[in-house]
Amino acid sequence: MSNNDNCQILARYWLDKADESLVAAKMMADANMLGMAVNRQYYAVFYAVCAFLASKGLAYGKHTAVQTALHRDIVKAGLVPREMGALFSKLFNARHDSDYKAFVTFAREEVAQDMFKVEEFIRVFRQLVEDERGLPAG
Repeated sequence: MSNNDNCQILARYWLDKADESLVAAKMMADANMLGMAVNRQYYAVFYAVCAFLASKGLAYGKHTAVQTALHRDIVKAGLVPREMGALFSKLFNARHDSDYKAFVTFAREEVAQDMFKVEEFIRVFRQLVEDERGLPAG
């Protein structure tokens, strides 16, 4: 098995995790567990970015490093709209606040609107992986 095959297997794994996180986010939102829904929304977009990076033979050990790579190497290169970088950063911060700060609440309407954006985010990153466009191999 080639290194490229391994990269694609890992990318598919992360895309599956993104899909699972999106399903969980919807379940949490339906149960009015909005903080947990935001957590799962964040992980859905995080895993989608990890899938793309893995398809290029890249991996990072910190969430902030993935966020930096997204903005520097993907958004700045024009591979995805700036709004996707903004969504990632918004969810990154919201997840962090929800997990580590007391009394953080979220508006149901905003969580619902973001759900559509997260779905689109995953769709776009899946297409990037499938097209094998983007960053040069590791």
